Amino acid sequence: MAFHNCSGLTSVTIGNSVTEIGGNAFGYCRGLTSVTIPNSVTSIGGSAFYECSGLTSVTIGNSVTSIGHSAFAFCSGLTSVTIPNSVTSIMNNAFHNCSGLTSVTCHAITPPTINYATFDGISANALFYVPCVSEAAYLAAQYWSGFNYGECFTENGLNDVDVVEVTIYPNPVKDVLNIDCFDKVESVEIFNLLGQQVYAGTKTTIDVSNFAKGNYVVKVYTDKGVMTKKFVVE
Repeated sequence: MAFHNCSGLTSVTIGNSVTEIGGNAFGYCRGLTSVTIPNSVTSIGGSAFYECSGLTSVTIGNSVTSIGHSAFAFCSGLTSVTIPNSVTSIMNNAFHNCSGLTSVTCHAITPPTINYATFDGISANALFYVPCVSEAAYLAAQYWSGFNYGECFTENGLNDVDVVEVTIYPNPVKDVLNIDCFDKVESVEIFNLLGQQVYAGTKTTIDVSNFAKGNYVVKVYTDKGVMTKKFVVE
């Protein structure tokens, strides 16, 4: 609680010798507008930046593995946050009621463990951006599957295929799912949100009338790359 409730604090420099941001370290520092967490830090404690409502910019170093409960809760000034590849867990209420948050970019290849309330209370229009190579995993992962996703992105050296443009329709679908792609389609896989494969083949017109109602992920492989899309069976 080193700087807890220092309402007049507007800026802070965290040295490279710091390895942990403790619980409540900057809680209620409502005048704080930006913070850079250096690469030496491996964990951000619970309520570390709780109700820092003036905080508009956060840079999280790429050694952080865990973000504690309510770490950034009620940081209403935050509009975007980038989560580095090193993060493996984001605790409950970590970004609770960050009402201005409209963009979350997560570089982690394996979806971090989150709680049902990790992002509770953020903007209903918030978009999540994840690596293309992991999009299917995010869409199938517990609690991640309920978010709205923007276009995925590539990570240098992490994708074994390039991204291509694919259109699926209708969506939602009742009977037949159509896949349009300029490039040659080599294979198609469909997964439910439990991560179970429910279809594998080469067809671009797929009968889904026997699928249970709900959300699915289709992964389309072509001679130029891969694209993952989410669709709903009604």
